Amino acid sequence: DAADSTADGAQAAETAPTPAPVAPTVAAPAAESQPGTTENPDEGTPVADNPDESTAVGKAVDQYFPIDKKATATLLKKLTARFSAKGDDGVLSADTVNAAVALNVLGKGADIDADGLIKSFAKAEKKAEDGLTLGQYGRFIMALTAAGIDCTKAQIGGKTRNLVVEMEKLTADADPTVEEAVYLLPVYGNDNYRNISGTTPEGLIEIILDAQGENGFFWADEKAETYSIPLTSQALLALVPYLDDELVDKKVSDEVADAVAAASEALYDAQLIDGSWPADGLALEGDIPATAYATTALVALGADPTKDLKTSNDSTPLGYLTAHADKALDGYTDAEGVAKKDEPVVAATVLMALAANKGYAEAKDAFDVYDVREVKRPEAAAAKAKTTPTRSPSSSTYRSTTATKTIPQSGDELPWTMAFTGTAAALSLAAAVLARRRLTE
Repeated sequence: DAADSTADGAQAAETAPTPAPVAPTVAAPAAESQPGTTENPDEGTPVADNPDESTAVGKAVDQYFPIDKKATATLLKKLTARFSAKGDDGVLSADTVNAAVALNVLGKGADIDADGLIKSFAKAEKKAEDGLTLGQYGRFIMALTAAGIDCTKAQIGGKTRNLVVEMEKLTADADPTVEEAVYLLPVYGNDNYRNISGTTPEGLIEIILDAQGENGFFWADEKAETYSIPLTSQALLALVPYLDDELVDKKVSDEVADAVAAASEALYDAQLIDGSWPADGLALEGDIPATAYATTALVALGADPTKDLKTSNDSTPLGYLTAHADKALDGYTDAEGVAKKDEPVVAATVLMALAANKGYAEAKDAFDVYDVREVKRPEAAAAKAKTTPTRSPSSSTYRSTTATKTIPQSGDELPWTMAFTGTAAALSLAAAVLARRRLTE
């Protein structure tokens, strides 16, 4: 199992399972705005469609990556087979949680190797001298839930364990980092896991919101040199359900709406001309996992990756992800800058983005990959894994209102809206972003 740290060295704090950036980074010409600091003037991105308003730093490139539907479909098919139970990487772990998420929303949750996941959990637990970290617990719970296992009654080592309660007990010793919180908050998207021991999502939401800078991006901490595109995307995915004021207090949901609007605009502005996203505010070129994360997050907010995320030279993020895959379209072992130990994480993250695209294409609407689908396993596995329900309206323990939120729009009619599970109305949080795109193209 890969260690829970970024590829550039070991560290004590939990980090998201994001591999080292594919493209090298260099110093940016201007200091970046951090949480709690005054924002510096925007330097713009010379390769973006709207250079006067972009927040990313980049360099001009002459490559373009239009969508290749046939190749993208092949990549999706092969990655799905690779991470399924009988595939070469069918034994999933906390690091490849994105593959479990993807398989679930593709309707293949029963193809996840649930027993293998349980063994991965036990192995990781045995390996950790001080026990699993909060981030590991969150990611394992997400993966096991995607496989159809009720983590309040997980059968591990001959014992019935409530992993959610175990996770919550860890928060009594120390507050989660934002890199942990983006994996803990999605746990409460499942009805079975809410309010078990009095824990509510508001505290996790606050941790995530506090990590957002004035430029809309999310930062790992106040000492970070720059913002992170994967972290910003993960934060968006975690926050999306809480735009619904039936799940949290309306004041909290309004704060979430403001944060989501700012982050979605920042993400859009950071897209490069070749359809990709850089890993962070210092990177000059596109990054495979960052592009996959950003695509997944914006699809959850209603963007069509084949149209709304197409750049002025007809490049798309799907085109970029497909073009950088190996010749056999089954992974990224040959991709420049992708370390061998990181490749499964990269491929799993791309699979999640492709699953999001497929979901959007079928629904013709916003598609949230964190919205867990019900898993029906064969009778032989029923005794080991209890199926979990899909996300549904909140329980009575959560205060609810019927108010509908709408961010004021500008420009002409928005071609894509942001719709969310449990929210009756479509929420138009990025009208200004796409209206500006039409004016600048």
